[in-house]
Amino acid sequence: MAKPKSWFGKIRARDRFGATRRRKTAEQLQACSAALEGFAERVYATETEHA
Repeated sequence: MAKPKSWFGKIRARDRFGATRRRKTAEQLQACSAALEGFAERVYATETEHA
């Protein structure tokens, strides 16, 4: 998620017109990060159970 967040930051810095979907994009990036974190936790928990 580092690369999409970085790209978003760079785009936001260049936005001179106040993109109408900036807030929604930030929310979606946060939701994706949370989903990925939850997935990683489940993978590691399952991995330790089967080790």
